[in-house]
Amino acid sequence: MINKIALLISHNVFLTNNQINELIEKNITKCLGVSLPVWVNSKNAKTTEPASEIFCEYEIVNENEKDEHDIKITKNGYKIFISKSSWKPPKPMIDTSEMSQEERSYYERKRERWWKTNPEQMDIDSIKKSNYFRAQIKKLDQEFSKLNAIVDVQHSIEIKKIECLIDSLA
Repeated sequence: MINKIALLISHNVFLTNNQINELIEKNITKCLGVSLPVWVNSKNAKTTEPASEIFCEYEIVNENEKDEHDIKITKNGYKIFISKSSWKPPKPMIDTSEMSQEERSYYERKRERWWKTNPEQMDIDSIKKSNYFRAQIKKLDQEFSKLNAIVDVQHSIEIKKIECLIDSLA
């Protein structure tokens, strides 16, 4: 059975350098962020857009034991669990200077295919490297007792350095 109703929630969180360091060193930090929930009715294609911005508390946990990112609803907002990436980059490049053009082209195509099928997974270190962290978390068949319905929920999480917000105001 296909769910008739879905909930799409976009989460936007901006962290200071102190909060990022706290997250890396102590594996946890609290902050304020914005969630934008949009209900979608697949039966009639209606949505609740434009979404209302909801400012709430976020507790971010750098959970190294988990294999995937997760999110839970709390009394005052959300608790986001970020897993440590188990991604391993490929071995150093092979010296292609001694290869024929055909061998070099084959090797480059093979390397490009590897990168497409094995993109680097984001973890909390991504914020230090590139100023942002993004994740998609799908929760299928979530029960909403107030609606008396089963709903698919998709969370789109974006965590950035506070400097990104400040730069956008200029």
